[in-house]
Amino acid sequence: MKTKKGEDSPGIVTCSNPLFFSRPDWHPAGEWIAAEHADSVDTNKDGKKDTWFVGIWLVHAQSGQTQPLLPFGDAPDWNPDGTHLAVHAGGGIYTVEIASLHPARYDTSSINLITDFEAPAFYPTWSGDGEWIAFDTNYEDPNGTYGIVKKKLNENTIIDITKYRSQGAWRQGDWSKKNDIIAFRKYDVEVDWNIFIANSEGNSLKRLTTKGENYHPKFSPDSRRIIYEHWDGINKSIRIMNSDGDGKKVLAKNWASDMAWSPDGKKIVYVFSNQYYDRPGNGQLWIMNADGSNKKQLTNFKPTMP
Repeated sequence: MKTKKGEDSPGIVTCSNPLFFSRPDWHPAGEWIAAEHADSVDTNKDGKKDTWFVGIWLVHAQSGQTQPLLPFGDAPDWNPDGTHLAVHAGGGIYTVEIASLHPARYDTSSINLITDFEAPAFYPTWSGDGEWIAFDTNYEDPNGTYGIVKKKLNENTIIDITKYRSQGAWRQGDWSKKNDIIAFRKYDVEVDWNIFIANSEGNSLKRLTTKGENYHPKFSPDSRRIIYEHWDGINKSIRIMNSDGDGKKVLAKNWASDMAWSPDGKKIVYVFSNQYYDRPGNGQLWIMNADGSNKKQLTNFKPTMP
């Protein structure tokens, strides 16, 4: 899918199976959560669900009500004022204007491919001022090693912020909305995948974790804390730490992952997902307090066949 700004929507994508939830991102206003999802929908309004809608859905943060939004994309990331989403689709990074949250509507003329090159790109993240997007890619790297680059919207220049790329890939960046710091996952041959931070120029590099494999860091809205996924070789959990790496604590165990902060920093939405578990709540969105207490299942998705 290569869609330039102003062209038609890519349209509804067909798939053979329903998909549970992944990669949620909480809208800045707090009422809705964007997440990857797929379910059947009624496209011709005859009261019968006739096709799969695969892409980005909106989930109400209180009721768990769902609405299909974008018929393409994954890894959604809201811009700071909540008017646009950045998503990954087909190896590229796109931005799209969201015209309405309820009912869920997007502006088809606003779809904009910002990575107009052949190399794949993943995990978009907006800057605090909403003028830049950072993402990871192996663009122009002779060894195919991924690094984090940034691009100013409506400009063609791509700035590579990755330092020492030959010593390990930089991936899964999250740009703090309060300061010019990016948290990301970096590979080190001696200590595996860990969470690092650097400024948006790639300087002042600092490692925050040292044990196990660590993924998908997410800054709290005030940028004082970071949540991240941890894999110890047996189980996946969500952990939290201060932005300097101190104060590490486990928030949710037993295959908890794919988490995001509420805009007030008081709650965290996440996914409980284990393909080998057949138990209530598997594959659903859950919400907990930021200290790990009061875990509650938000969605109750039951696949319907078209």
